[in-house]
Amino acid sequence: MNINIMKKLKCGLLILSTITASSISYGEESDYLSTTNIQISYAKDADNDFITGYGSDGGKRIQYRFEHQSENSWGENYVFFDVVDLESPAGAAFGEGDTNTRENYGLWNTTLQMSKIFDTDLNFGIIKDIGLEGRFEHGSFFNYKSTAFGASLYLDVPYFQGKQDKFQLTWWRRSNCDDFVTGPFGSADGSCYDNHNFWGLTTRKHWEMFGIKWSHQTFLRYQQETTSDANDPDAAARHNRIFLEIELFAQVYKNLEVGARLEHFYDEGGIDYNRTTFTPEGKSNTIPMVVIKYTFH
Repeated sequence: MNINIMKKLKCGLLILSTITASSISYGEESDYLSTTNIQISYAKDADNDFITGYGSDGGKRIQYRFEHQSENSWGENYVFFDVVDLESPAGAAFGEGDTNTRENYGLWNTTLQMSKIFDTDLNFGIIKDIGLEGRFEHGSFFNYKSTAFGASLYLDVPYFQGKQDKFQLTWWRRSNCDDFVTGPFGSADGSCYDNHNFWGLTTRKHWEMFGIKWSHQTFLRYQQETTSDANDPDAAARHNRIFLEIELFAQVYKNLEVGARLEHFYDEGGIDYNRTTFTPEGKSNTIPMVVIKYTFH
């Protein structure tokens, strides 16, 4: 195995073990959420998406996901790591560059919650907590990497008031880069993408109906443009981009759940680039998937 991959794996396991230890050390306090699961999903036709853009051809997609969510006395953590098997090479539209049919993508988002830091309930009307956010991403596709820091509001919203429920609005200031924009296909000076505002809505809901336990999770992310010209030839410019992921699961047997995930992706500047003229074409894509999930705890 590649030495760099081994180093990344060890680093990831160290981070994960720290996160997990920080959550399970409060085992007697049931108010702290801690859940870890593995998933496998299948899409019949997956074209360009949030993980593997830049002209991937349509085709089947099998996605393996490791996901961990936990709360502790300081705040909470959300971690997932995806391995994505594509029917056709991710960068096939270019005929060169990254042409792997297997890619991976990982994300770690950590939050410091003011109510826990100051050990007091916050009562600002609909606002029930304030968070300080750190978000870190890495993907194998063109060696993508990202860091972002910001703040969030936890809102007291009807139907999202259970112990494990969540309704959260977040703002990050994000910096991201990959070998596409810094390489021969990218910006003239080889710089990374323009720093930009990144907005998010996260919801989570657990309930029981018809004698079955159900869970729902939604991630809505909006990348704010750094240029109002959708035809801007600068490859480092950021365009309005929307990513939506909606999940619905039903518990069918003990720790086993089945469900569906819907991904919707839109980029005003496009992700199907003609690498000779760099003229973007608008792109929108929706991917439905069936998912099987096994939860460890």
